[in-house]
Amino acid sequence: MILERPVPCHDLQSFCEENSCLDESLAKKVLLQLITALKHCESRGVLHRDVKPQNLLISTDSHDIKLLNFGCGDLLKDSAYRLFEGTPQYAPS
Repeated sequence: MILERPVPCHDLQSFCEENSCLDESLAKKVLLQLITALKHCESRGVLHRDVKPQNLLISTDSHDIKLLNFGCGDLLKDSAYRLFEGTPQYAPS
């Protein structure tokens, strides 16, 4: 598998730590790109299951994002998922 890594980039967690927080327009841009990426995954029958800032790369130049780390991912299915996958700190309570 060949993966693309935009240069220069950081994961979103590091980017936020270095730049305090995202302003509203940048947060909107990031979320729209994330939703588009997740809809693309769904259209291909894939569920990510571990969306968190550390699993998003953001280009420091263009602010384009890439969704990464599908280690907890699964194929979409019609039945319920019985086991939790992902990072507990980011799970809904």
